[in-house]
Amino acid sequence: MTPTATRVNQTRLLAELDEAARVISPLWPLGTFIAVNPFWDIRQLGFEGALEVARSVFGVRALPSAQYIADALASGQVTSDDLDPAVRHLVAGRTPPGELPSGFPPRSSAGSDTRSEPAVEVNREVAKWCASFVAGQLPGAPQASFYASWHGVAAVDPGARSLLGRRGRQVLAALPERAEDAIAWCLHEAGLPPEQWRAEFTAQLAALPGWSAHAKWRSRWAPENTPGPALTLVDLVAVRLAYDTIRGRLNGGRGSLPAPTTVPPTRERTVQVDQEDPVGPSPLDWLVALELHYRQTLLELLPMGAGGSEMVPCAQVVCCIDPRSEGIRRHLEAVGDYETFGFAGFFGLPLRFRALGSEPVDLLPVLLSPTVVMEERAVPGGEAAARRHVAGEQVRSDSDYAFERTRENGVAPFLLAEAGGFVSAPLLAARTMAPTRFARLRERFFGLVAPAVATEVDAGPEVTGMSDEEQALFAETALTTMGLTHSFAPLVVLCGHGSTTENNPHAASLDCGACGGNRGAESARAACSILNRPEVRALLGERGITIPDPTFFVPAEHDTATDTFSFFDLHRLPADHAPALAQLRRDLARAGAGLAAERLADLDPAGKGRRRDPLSAVHYRSADWAEIQPEWGLARNASFIVGPRTMTEGVDLARRSFLHSYDPGVDPEGTALETILTAPMVVAHWINMQYYFSTVAPEVFSAGDKTVHNITAGIGVTEGAGGDLKVGLPLQSLFVSDRPFHVPLRLLAVVEAPIARIDDVIARNPVLRELFGGQWVHLVARESRDEPWMVRHADGSWVRWQSGAGEGGSDDDSINPREDHHG
Repeated sequence: MTPTATRVNQTRLLAELDEAARVISPLWPLGTFIAVNPFWDIRQLGFEGALEVARSVFGVRALPSAQYIADALASGQVTSDDLDPAVRHLVAGRTPPGELPSGFPPRSSAGSDTRSEPAVEVNREVAKWCASFVAGQLPGAPQASFYASWHGVAAVDPGARSLLGRRGRQVLAALPERAEDAIAWCLHEAGLPPEQWRAEFTAQLAALPGWSAHAKWRSRWAPENTPGPALTLVDLVAVRLAYDTIRGRLNGGRGSLPAPTTVPPTRERTVQVDQEDPVGPSPLDWLVALELHYRQTLLELLPMGAGGSEMVPCAQVVCCIDPRSEGIRRHLEAVGDYETFGFAGFFGLPLRFRALGSEPVDLLPVLLSPTVVMEERAVPGGEAAARRHVAGEQVRSDSDYAFERTRENGVAPFLLAEAGGFVSAPLLAARTMAPTRFARLRERFFGLVAPAVATEVDAGPEVTGMSDEEQALFAETALTTMGLTHSFAPLVVLCGHGSTTENNPHAASLDCGACGGNRGAESARAACSILNRPEVRALLGERGITIPDPTFFVPAEHDTATDTFSFFDLHRLPADHAPALAQLRRDLARAGAGLAAERLADLDPAGKGRRRDPLSAVHYRSADWAEIQPEWGLARNASFIVGPRTMTEGVDLARRSFLHSYDPGVDPEGTALETILTAPMVVAHWINMQYYFSTVAPEVFSAGDKTVHNITAGIGVTEGAGGDLKVGLPLQSLFVSDRPFHVPLRLLAVVEAPIARIDDVIARNPVLRELFGGQWVHLVARESRDEPWMVRHADGSWVRWQSGAGEGGSDDDSINPREDHHG
C-alpha cells in the first residue's frame, strides 16, 4: 500500500471539491464575526431543499421541535386554527425545491454518523493539527501550506502511532508532497469513480464543519493580505481523507466513514404535539403556521389611512436598521419632537477606515468591497497630543493582547497566577465583585495613560480618492435611499451602534453587521464629514437636493448594551447648535432609560437585578465579565420593513423588526428600492437565518455553551479542550435555560411601494428571485397607506391579504392571484 503517483483529472477534482464545499458556510474570525445563512451557497435549492441537505449531510431536522411547538401553542404564538391556512399556503403558488444536482448532496457517505468512534478519533486528530497550524505552532507555518506542514511532522507524532499503527505511519510518511496528489491517491485507493468524488468530499467536510467553515472563509472570502497561516479547503480535505483512507485500507474497510453504498438512516420528519395521535402535521406545516400568525399580528398593527405631517422637527436622527434601533427610535419620538430614519449602519459608504495610530479596518457589508479610504487625524495644532494618545493606546492594546493570548493558551493562566497572583488577585476580585466601578476606574486609568485628543475625519478628495462629484453622488444616493431629501432639521444625527461587553469572544456578533462586525461610529463620522462639505452640498443642490446652510450633520453612536450615546467631532459643531444638541442628549438619556427598562424585562424576567435602576442594571451586565447574557442582540428578529416612518410610527414592534426608511415618491425608477432589497435586506436575511438554524439545530449550527468556550488563535472557539470549531451563535444568545428565547421564523419583508416596481426589481435580480421564489424570505407589500396589503407567493403571483380571513390573517382565496395583481 505504498503511495504512488496517481493520474486523475485534477481540474475536475478541484471543481468537485468546490461544489462539495457549497454545503459549508464560511466562518469569519471572532474579531469580525458575521452572521450568515449557513446554506447561502445552495440558496438556489430553496428553503426546503436546504432542509433536505441539512438532513442528508448533517443528520439534523432543521425545523422547530415538538416541544417548541407545544410551548408556542401554550403561549399563543400559534393556534390550531393556523394549521389549515398553513397547509393551503404551502400549496398555493408553491414552487418545488430546486433540483439536487447529480452527486450533491450525497446519498451515501455524507450524512453518516460522524459520532462513531473511528470518526471521532480521526476528527480529534485532524482538529489537533488544524489548531496547531492556525496558531503558527507547526514547522514552516505560516509560509508553508497546512498539508505540507502536517506532512512534515505527522508521521512521527504519537497520535499517528495510536491511530494508524507502525505500518500506517509508514504509509503516511510516503504520501505525495502536494495536497492534490494526496487526494488523488486516496480516491484511487478507495476505488471511487469521478461521479462519487463530490459525495466523498462533502462527507469529509461535513465531518468537521467548523474547521471546514474556517477553511472556506480563508479560501473564498478572506482578503489576500490576511495575516497568519492559511488553512485551505484542499489541504483540509487532503489531511482528513489521508487518515480516513489509510485507516480504512489497513483495517480492510473504508475508514471512519461508511462505504459509498451505505444509505444514511432517515430522521423522523413529523412532529406530534399530541403524542397519542399517530398522524400529525409536519414540522414545516407548524413553521408556516407560526409565520402566518406573526404576519397577521404585524400587519394588524401597522396603521392604514393618511398620516404624518410636514412640520420640520427640532432634530432628525438616522439610526441603523438593526432591530435594536427600533426600540430607541420609538422611545426618542415619544419624549420629544424628533423625526427618525432607518438606514444600513455603514451609511452607504464602502469604507476602509484607519483610526489614529491603528491598522485600517473595512467598515461595510462583507458582500461588498471597500472603494473609499479615509483616516482619522489630529486637528491642526494637536499633533503632539495625538502622539501621546497613540502611545498610551498602544499600552492599552498591548495589555489587552496579552490578556487575550493568555486566555488562548492552556498553560499561561496558571503561570500568570503563580507569577502575579499577589498583584492580580485584588484586581480580579474587584472586577468580579464590582464590575461597573472597576470598568469606570479602568477607563479613568487609561484616560490618564492615553489622554483624549481632538481628531477629525478629513473627507477631502486628496485623502479619500473621491472627487467632489463622486462624494455628491454618494450623498445623493444615501439621502434618496433613506428618504431624507427635503425638510431638513437644523441638526441631523447619523447614529451608528456598537456593544460594550466583557470577556465575550462573540462580542463582534453584537456590533454592526452592516459595518462588517465592527462598531458604527467611524462610518457615521465619515459620512457626516462628506455631508457637511460645502462643495458636496453645492453639487447636491444642482441635483435637486437642497440642504439648508444651518443644517449640520453630527456623528453619534448608540451602545446597545448600556443604552447610552456618544457624540463625535463636536469641535466642528456651530455654536448656535449647542442648545439643540444639549436638549437632544437629555432626551436620548430619557429614551435610553426607557429602553433599558424594556430590555431588562427580557434579560432579567425574575427581577434579580431590580435592586438597581434599569440603566444601572444594564451597565452592570455590560461590565460584568461573568455575565453570559449581557444583551439579547438581534434575537427574535422576524421582519424587514421598508417604507416611510408613517408606516410604523407609534407602533411597538418589540425590537423584532429591521426598519429601513424609504420614500417611494422620490424613487420612480426603483433604484433606491433595488439597493435596499439587494443589500440591506440580504444582510438581514443572513442574520435571520443564522439565528434560525442556530436555534432549531444547535448541535450543528450553533457555537454551543459559552461557559466552556476556549478561543483558538482568535479565529473561533471550541467547547472544551479542543476538537472542531463551533459555528453560529452561542446558546446564551438564543436560549433561556433549555427553552428558545429566539423565535425561529423566516424573514418577512414588508414593503410600501408600487407592486409593479417591486416586481421589476425582483425580475432583474437573480438573488431576489432565489430568496422569494425559494421561500427563504416572505414578501408582503402595499402601494400606499390607503391600499390593501398584498401577499406574494413563491411563483410570483400576488393575492390580497385580509385580516381575520380564517387563515390567521392570510390570503383571500376568492381572489384569483393571476388576475388580481401580477407585475
